[in-house]
Amino acid sequence: MTLGLKQCLILLTLISVVCDTMLLPFYPTFFLQRFGIDSSYHVGAYLAAMCFTVMVSFPFWAKLAKRFHEIHIWIITQLIAALLGVACYYSTSIEGFWLASMTMLIFKASYLLIYPYVLRLEQHDAHLGIVGLFSVLMHFGGIGGAILGGMLIDITDANNIYLIMALGDLVQVAICLYLSAQLNLSWQQLPEGEQQPSRSRIPTFIFTLGFASLLVYFSAFLARPYFTLYWQQVSQYDSTLLAGFVYAIPAWMALLGLLISHGKWTSVLSVRQQIIVGLFTASAGLYFQSAPDWYVVLAGRLLFGYALFIITVKLEVLLFSLSQPAHYAEDFAKVHIMQNIGVIGASFLVGSLVSDQSLICRLCLPQPVWPLLACCLSVFLLPNKATKPSTATANYPLSPNLITSYVEMKTITQTHINDERLGDICFLPFDVQRHSAQVHEWVTQPYAVFWGMNENTENDTESFYADVMASQHETALVGLVNGQPAFLIEVYDVAHNECSAHVDVQDGDVGIHILLAPNRTPIKGFSHSIMTACMALLFDTFNASRVIVEPDINNHKVHMLNLAVGFEHLKVIELSEKTALLGVLTADKFRHSQSYCSSLNTSTQLTKDGHVEKAFSHHLTPELWQRANQQIVTKMITEFSHERIITPSEVGENSYLLTNTSERAIYAFDAQALPLNHLMIGQGSLKKYDQDKNEMPLDAMAFVLEFADSLGLNGDRLATYLEEVSSTLSAECYKLSKPVFSAKELAHQSFQTIESEMTHGHPSFVANNGRIGFNASDYHSFTPEAASPIQVVWLAASKSQTLFKAIEGIEYSTLIDSQLDLSERYYFSKQLETRGLSSDDYFFMPVHPWQWENKFIHLFSREIANNVLVCLGSGFDKYLPQQSIRTLFNLTKPDSLYVKVALSILNMGFMRGLSAKYMAVTPAINQWVYDLVMGDNTLRDKHFVPLRELATMGFSGTYFEDEQVGDTPYRKMIAALWRDNPTQQVSSPHCLATMASLLHLDKDGKSYLVAKINASGIGTEAWLAAYFNAYLVPLIHCFYKYKLVFMPHGENLILKFDNHVPVGTFIKDIGEEVCVLNPTEPLPEDIARITVTMPEEHELLSIFTDVFDCIFRYMMPILIDEADFSPSSFWKVVADVIGEYQATHPELNEVFRTYDLFCDDFALSCLNRLQLTDNKQMVDLTDPTGSLQFCGRLDNPIATFRRSF
Repeated sequence: MTLGLKQCLILLTLISVVCDTMLLPFYPTFFLQRFGIDSSYHVGAYLAAMCFTVMVSFPFWAKLAKRFHEIHIWIITQLIAALLGVACYYSTSIEGFWLASMTMLIFKASYLLIYPYVLRLEQHDAHLGIVGLFSVLMHFGGIGGAILGGMLIDITDANNIYLIMALGDLVQVAICLYLSAQLNLSWQQLPEGEQQPSRSRIPTFIFTLGFASLLVYFSAFLARPYFTLYWQQVSQYDSTLLAGFVYAIPAWMALLGLLISHGKWTSVLSVRQQIIVGLFTASAGLYFQSAPDWYVVLAGRLLFGYALFIITVKLEVLLFSLSQPAHYAEDFAKVHIMQNIGVIGASFLVGSLVSDQSLICRLCLPQPVWPLLACCLSVFLLPNKATKPSTATANYPLSPNLITSYVEMKTITQTHINDERLGDICFLPFDVQRHSAQVHEWVTQPYAVFWGMNENTENDTESFYADVMASQHETALVGLVNGQPAFLIEVYDVAHNECSAHVDVQDGDVGIHILLAPNRTPIKGFSHSIMTACMALLFDTFNASRVIVEPDINNHKVHMLNLAVGFEHLKVIELSEKTALLGVLTADKFRHSQSYCSSLNTSTQLTKDGHVEKAFSHHLTPELWQRANQQIVTKMITEFSHERIITPSEVGENSYLLTNTSERAIYAFDAQALPLNHLMIGQGSLKKYDQDKNEMPLDAMAFVLEFADSLGLNGDRLATYLEEVSSTLSAECYKLSKPVFSAKELAHQSFQTIESEMTHGHPSFVANNGRIGFNASDYHSFTPEAASPIQVVWLAASKSQTLFKAIEGIEYSTLIDSQLDLSERYYFSKQLETRGLSSDDYFFMPVHPWQWENKFIHLFSREIANNVLVCLGSGFDKYLPQQSIRTLFNLTKPDSLYVKVALSILNMGFMRGLSAKYMAVTPAINQWVYDLVMGDNTLRDKHFVPLRELATMGFSGTYFEDEQVGDTPYRKMIAALWRDNPTQQVSSPHCLATMASLLHLDKDGKSYLVAKINASGIGTEAWLAAYFNAYLVPLIHCFYKYKLVFMPHGENLILKFDNHVPVGTFIKDIGEEVCVLNPTEPLPEDIARITVTMPEEHELLSIFTDVFDCIFRYMMPILIDEADFSPSSFWKVVADVIGEYQATHPELNEVFRTYDLFCDDFALSCLNRLQLTDNKQMVDLTDPTGSLQFCGRLDNPIATFRRSF
């Protein structure tokens, strides 16, 4: 906007005043020229009629403004006034002129709405300046209008002024149309629930101020007429110019008063005191003006002019401070009537006074009126306005970052927020007469005990909220839901509240209390929706920078509601009437609380139709089932042939056949043989035929049965493997059914969105989504692809049987403070107190909700019954399961630590528990690895960072740990750890992605890898070189220099990108999966567990198998298919990067020769064979190399690029 709203309104006022006063001093001339009337009585009657018409019309417009916006009223009224002005111009009879002009004034009276409207837009502290400004506008606008009118009469007919007035009205219409468009105002009548409230009775202060204004205006206008004649008599100067200047002194004094209105005098005296002093001063000014000496008259005129400005301005400031913004217009209209009665009375009386007495009588009569009025006001009529008591001692200014003050909040007619669950939520300023009775019913309900008004009478409640609405530092609003009163909020200036003693008050701090109406028709999520709307009001409408709350320490429901919108409770504080929790919410945290799930394609099947038989099977359709089987059978042939479990026959160029031993199933497909014994099967080429060559549908479970002998499966192992395959197929159908991002879109998504979109599982294992133990509901609640946020269950675990370990510098108390809000910690401690227990004797431990429901209650009933384990309830924070399923990312607090918990389901050959024994040394192992890596210049330069497991808890002492039971998964059910979060170490979560994403294909078969390469703009070869430097080089450096190896599969690595180019990696799962191979020197005793002894020829399998075979092998087909990048080109880049690394580390040449990455071949380590051999415990973690399954050797794809040392 070129002009702001307030500037436009001031311009409107100036145009109105100038245009409407051009003819005011010249009506005798006008009537004589136009109608030949020279009667002074006629002129006087016409002026009185003008005043009366405006006086009685304005209240109508004030009432109408409750239903329609003022700007739209002005557009209509000023347009009509312009037409009537033209009608006045063309009037030929005095009667027609009176009718047209008086009707015109009826519509022109609406412009008086500008005054209260502008005041509604301003802070209360700015009212003095606004009232003063309008006073000056009226004075000088009138003078300017008179000057302009005189000039026009000298050069044209007086009647032409009505055309100029009409033109001014049209200019006002144009300005209002501009404002309507800029403010996007609706022309609809306001709905009944949104209209400004009406009052059942007129407040007493209206009568008080109305009577005072009547006397002030009566006295002022009694002294105004004939002043120029009086001055000429006293001064003996005949100059009309000089007389006019002296007459205009009050206008100049008004300007002076405006300039100094914020000076010392006005800050020392209250408004009431200024009015009283002004009345006495004005009386003295009148007395001096009645003196016989011109210089005394001049001094009296100056004194009177300034005092009159103070009185009129302060009376109106007082009016608007006592009124409520919703009633500004109607209250001003009522007082305006009294002002005009005073003016009309003075106008009628002054003529008879002057004709019967003398000019000086009009000055003498008002002199005693002003002191008498001052005495009445001081003794009887104007007590100080009550404000709510405050314990704050500091005199803070209103927060300057707020667009509106707490007084201005009262001016908001209504504010609407649309809620998806509830519909329209509307905020209205609290109206004492209209709302007190209903709110009293709410505050006296038993559930409102924390509101502190249960014992109030209705008068107490009304009085309390009258004080609130009179205060400059707080306000109250009533909330409507779809037009029905539903809640109350109190908003206060923190700086003027007693809680200011407990918080570092900042600009824009706003405090709030919320009370809901009685819940007669429960709606799920109602409280959260209301709380969300209230925060949106404060942040988006009132521009708060922080919101402060101080709920009673025992009001747990409100604590949870606060957490739901992002509050953090910082400390316990003592207030005059309660012990409270001090909570703080910033705009950023509020917006995060509303949006952190918005980019997740979360499972919706938990609530489908509400029918149990259908609730979890929507994804199982014939089409999706066939697509899933196509993918899984293709993977089976690829992986089982790679591991030489089955052997397809090449029957032509790139054409293959596969038959089972009975030859009853025949599979035909096209494929390209790639390095590492990988068959790249052509999309859609795989067909199945029976022995009669009839095409059959592809069926993964049938394939397992057909090749069971080759797979070495029978009996229980066959049945269990079929269950895992069936579960994997169902999961694949779900993944195909859910909304997903395209690969191109995913390349620009944030860390956790990418994590939740990973749909393919481990690239090597066929049955990679078994998850035996989960039911259908569990799948949609707890799996990473379902992306359903979960809440962990918190237990109190007795310190006598729980071991807490952490790296140096982390204490249990500081860790739990970071994981649980103060309100949660207090609530959990109270839970223990109610049992007669002390939180000092327990550790708070997180457990997976599935683990609690399915394992703890049944297996650890003894510990629960004896309060060794105490369930405290769910925590508030929402977590997202990661691909590792038992690792959880905190969505509520995205910079918080990862949490990893035991989850005793069977998946890919392991029961996914956590060993309490391992937890005891995990922090020490992590810190040792971290110090080693971060102290290495090469690793630091490559931005290779271990994500430390900083703290652990392990519970022991159960019967399942008896020696007779042995080492079973039952020993791995009660443990937890906390891990570093990479988002704390990057500028944006958009620069992170799980490395598993490089193998991800979208529904159309397009890859994230190529989308990322394309987004980088640097080309495939350069991108791959950057990736190998970030990922491969750190791994081979750790091996060559320290014999330190990791489990570097895609889920365990997080890539860091800069403009879509890999620039670093974060490695995780240190405690369980890091090893030092065949060390030449013993490791420190507390981390000796990570020492692994193995045949020397197997050591490099940590690179050949884990990297070449399990990562790079799957990148080749993607790059061939989408980037036309050949396998030889791919492996040449690998070799070049390794060669460059080795060339920069000549000190390791001997190790390079001993462990030659360019050797001819290496042993094929088979992962699926492990699972097929023992799908419950495929690897003994105490002897991982002893469990390995080998089948021949693979040609090394970089052997042809061998370099010499």
